[in-house]
Amino acid sequence: MLLCSDGLCGELSDEAMAAILAASLAPDDAVRQLCRAALDHGGRDNITAILVCAPAPAAPWRRLVGCLQRTARSLRSRCYAMFSRT
Repeated sequence: MLLCSDGLCGELSDEAMAAILAASLAPDDAVRQLCRAALDHGGRDNITAILVCAPAPAAPWRRLVGCLQRTARSLRSRCYAMFSRT
């Protein structure tokens, strides 16, 4: 799970972030690459990123993980809309 500030998600598309995460082997490398890509793309705001990696969930946990992912996407959309009004 990636938790990041608008300094990252405001500079990179979801697809670009997903591509970097998919290509990285280690979480610390992925975060460095995400921050570097945001800076290279303009980096007009503070960039904060936290990447939490866990093994694939067992079947009973999949619904909970899906719910958490939808909630994170919703929060990201709301924060982006709130901060992009300025």
